[in-house]
Amino acid sequence: MGLLPLFEEVVKEDRNKEYGYFMILTADLRNLMGKFVRHWQKGGYLLSAPGVHPAYELSFDLISEYIDQHYFEELTVENLASMCNMSHSTFSMNFHRRYGMTCREYINATRINVAENMLLFSNHDVAFIAQEVGYSDCSYFIRCYKKRKGVTPRQARKAGM
Repeated sequence: MGLLPLFEEVVKEDRNKEYGYFMILTADLRNLMGKFVRHWQKGGYLLSAPGVHPAYELSFDLISEYIDQHYFEELTVENLASMCNMSHSTFSMNFHRRYGMTCREYINATRINVAENMLLFSNHDVAFIAQEVGYSDCSYFIRCYKKRKGVTPRQARKAGM
């Protein structure tokens, strides 16, 4: 599967801990997991989440990937459900079964995680970061951040979390 170079890169990044290593490490680990999942899928092994109908598995894989790539855009549960050709209620119920959180919570968690990296690895102010990750209201972003991380964005930056 050609994983050795990727494993070596993960180990190197973890040992050296150079500036921005966490972002690179996260990307490499996602890449590794993606390769494993593809390998398992090609071998006929499908990982299904408890309670989610197998027909929906691919839809939720694709929709989570879509959210990860479009977190900065205006995302509504209604539009995401429509993209999966599901009703709002079917989508919401199965999303929660699959991820253990609502779709809105997943979107916010994705945005907050990206914002955390921006806080730690850039000098952009909080209002700019809020806009970049998809929040039009900075105070709402701060509330969401504090709810998810337990500290405000400024406190996180100051502590170097």
